Amino acid sequence: MRKFFLLIVFASVGFVALLGSFSFTMIEKQFKNSIDEAFHSTLYITQQGLKSWVEENKHTVNAIATSPKVIDLTKQLLSTQRTPHQLINSPAQKKLRKELSPLLLSHGLRGFFIIAPENVSLASTRDANTGTTNLLMNQSKFLDRLWAGESLITLPQISDVPLKNEKGQLVANYPTMFSGAPIRDQKGEIIALVTLRINPFKTYTQVLQRGHIGSTGETYAFNSSGVMISNSRFDNQLHRLGILEQGKRSMLNVRQIIPSRISLNELPSYRP
Repeated sequence: MRKFFLLIVFASVGFVALLGSFSFTMIEKQFKNSIDEAFHSTLYITQQGLKSWVEENKHTVNAIATSPKVIDLTKQLLSTQRTPHQLINSPAQKKLRKELSPLLLSHGLRGFFIIAPENVSLASTRDANTGTTNLLMNQSKFLDRLWAGESLITLPQISDVPLKNEKGQLVANYPTMFSGAPIRDQKGEIIALVTLRINPFKTYTQVLQRGHIGSTGETYAFNSSGVMISNSRFDNQLHRLGILEQGKRSMLNVRQIIPSRISLNELPSYRP
């Protein structure tokens, strides 16, 4: 009788343990499915937001690229001697800056470039980078695509001139990005490029920061070198922890930690 009783007890304990293990497995599976759905939902929302933002910026830069007045002034600059002094003092330079100034202001843009076939900046909002090799040579593949006839948005990169931060202070090596489109003549031939300087900490960053799970979740973007090209909502905490230098933003200053067994070339590539 005692053996039978012990057998019942052991069987009951085994059943409870089995039931507990099964329940834990089911809960774990449901939790993972829930997290997976949340990730995919966040990714979809972020992608749609970025697509809308990209299309809006492409529409703006294409409107400038096809403006008859901009095309005419670009032709005048193309016939001007390629020296900073001659280009800066060209009447076409002054007219172009005056023409584009209201649009830049209304769209929150930080400047523009007109780029010649040899990738020299024929025109710019600033004298400092007029008549010089355009900084997008640092992203030569984007320039190649522009010269091939595409309209696009570049990845964030370090600016060639100091830019104002959120406090209105001029900061060297500040992140910047551009929208760009080819300028064509009446025959449809590409004669130059126009690019508009975008503040990446405005809508671009806001779109990415809207895509997060919970109060501490974040959506990050990285380039093919593993450098973060989005900005964190928690820069202040990163400063306090010593991960990020004081006064720096996380964009372009944080590198993704990827297991050594994974090559960056094997990761999915998302072009803007």
